[in-house]
Amino acid sequence: IQILNNLLSNAIKYTLYAGKIDVTVRVDQTGRIVIAVRDTGRGISKNDISRVLQPFEQAHITSSTSQTGTGLGLYLCVKLMKLFGGAMRIESELDKGTTVTLTFPPNARSNRHDAITPPRQITDRARISATSSAVQPSHSP
Repeated sequence: IQILNNLLSNAIKYTLYAGKIDVTVRVDQTGRIVIAVRDTGRGISKNDISRVLQPFEQAHITSSTSQTGTGLGLYLCVKLMKLFGGAMRIESELDKGTTVTLTFPPNARSNRHDAITPPRQITDRARISATSSAVQPSHSP
């Protein structure tokens, strides 16, 4: 559920009002579950695809659209997919949209039953966010 939440959140965030978001689910001929989240949003440049899979990284923005978020969503998706023994593929074109495809092995189950231990920098970032959240940004009309 967290993986889909992250992917749908990104699709909604980066797709304009008149855009389209599709989610498809199928079982392929080998029994793998394949889920694709496709949007007609602003897309990710080929140079930025590997970047957005790193913790705290986001695609470079060329428009006036503001970036929000921590840059952890896609990174966590990749890590969670590995726990399930699956794979995540991103196909994207600037100004055309993005398709993220998740492939789960047949009878997918997490390879670990304990919680994911975040890298040290994630723990540090969470502390920084918690202490700075007391300051509310001002909103100009």
